[in-house]
Amino acid sequence: SARIPKPPPSATQVQLGLWERVLKHRAEQIHDLSPSFFLSYVNEITLQLKNSQLDMKDHSTSLKHPQLAGVYTSHWLTTHPPPPNLARISVVRHLQALFFRCIDDRLPVQLRQHGIDGLMMALKSLDDWMAKFKTYCEEYRLKKEEEE
Repeated sequence: SARIPKPPPSATQVQLGLWERVLKHRAEQIHDLSPSFFLSYVNEITLQLKNSQLDMKDHSTSLKHPQLAGVYTSHWLTTHPPPPNLARISVVRHLQALFFRCIDDRLPVQLRQHGIDGLMMALKSLDDWMAKFKTYCEEYRLKKEEEE
């Protein structure tokens, strides 16, 4: 879903301002990935989220699976493998929802920690895929130079 997650009432202007800068940079990185690298990145983060909820059988029952409780889960990417036509903005909203979960003091500590863990994994994965993409581009450039 590309709907915009709303910040929690406990979010401070400092938190939101810093996050806005981080998210802008991360959105640019997501936009810069080639389609195949983008899909590989999304595949990885959806698999990570799925693995963090491995014992989950019923996605709709937050009482049975407290890690799913909270207002931000509707923004998460949970379909694995992801659809090939997934919009990049949906991935940005996924990151935003994970961050808002981290700072929402209405949620129990374990749910906030789940958001932190998910966000950290998603950002590390983005860094890894950006590095792979840059290496690929550099190797391609060098190969083209050799052919000339």
